[in-house]
Amino acid sequence: MIQHNISAPSAVLDFPTRERSSASSRPPVRHRRISGIIVNIWKVREMCRLVRQHSPQSEILVGGHVTAVRDRTVRRRGSLREGEGIAWMREYLGEDPAQPIRHPPLASSFGFA
Repeated sequence: MIQHNISAPSAVLDFPTRERSSASSRPPVRHRRISGIIVNIWKVREMCRLVRQHSPQSEILVGGHVTAVRDRTVRRRGSLREGEGIAWMREYLGEDPAQPIRHPPLASSFGFA
């Protein structure tokens, strides 16, 4: 949803493998956004570690339910920011947070080809 509502180039890795996550960190990019639910906090932490290993110049943006955890499990270095939602991401990127929200098309019905 966020990717569909920002103008910055972006790619979504939905439940990536460790290999795919590491490979996606190789092209130098300014931001890496990782989102997760609380039960997956250790996976988010590992993804942050991989990004730092393969793309140390990238700033890591963490969103989703894991941002509610306050024990600093994921937040260990200054290259990590927290925020959630389309308006936050737009504002962070210097875009107008008040522009209309567009819902991406979803393939979620039976018999969808």
